[in-house]
Amino acid sequence: MDSGEISRNTATDGGGVCLTNGIFTMNGGEISGNKASGNGGGIVVSGMSLDKKITKFSMEGGKISRNTASAYGAGVYVENWGCIFNKTGGSIYGYSKADSNSNTVKNNSGVVQKSHGHTVYIDPKNNLYKMGKDSTSVPTDELSFNGSTNPPTYNGSWEF
Repeated sequence: MDSGEISRNTATDGGGVCLTNGIFTMNGGEISGNKASGNGGGIVVSGMSLDKKITKFSMEGGKISRNTASAYGAGVYVENWGCIFNKTGGSIYGYSKADSNSNTVKNNSGVVQKSHGHTVYIDPKNNLYKMGKDSTSVPTDELSFNGSTNPPTYNGSWEF
């Protein structure tokens, strides 16, 4: 994705983009205003195929904002071993009452959830390597998670 907009979509998981067994590189453009009744308001990165192909999302530019999820990962939700997430540029907004660009995780009662990854939530489904970020990640922040290794590797300013 070099430009354009993915916006105003609704899904159970992956309101804007549901990436399974593929590679998606975001160089520019915007993913905004999407809603998931489960995980990943903006993007869900999921699964390793039976032939062991890696699922990878790389963000080098662009903007992920104003997405909502009811469970985890309003901006980006990464699940399962075999998934890779790299952010070297662009902005993924976190939650702030004063910022209209906020990605927000709200439960079904409308209550904002802390430590549910307003920006990014990593959930390799083993309770050992769950991590996330609730505050905005600006273009100079680098975040990475490589679930194709055992144990997974990660780098950056994760908050929990």
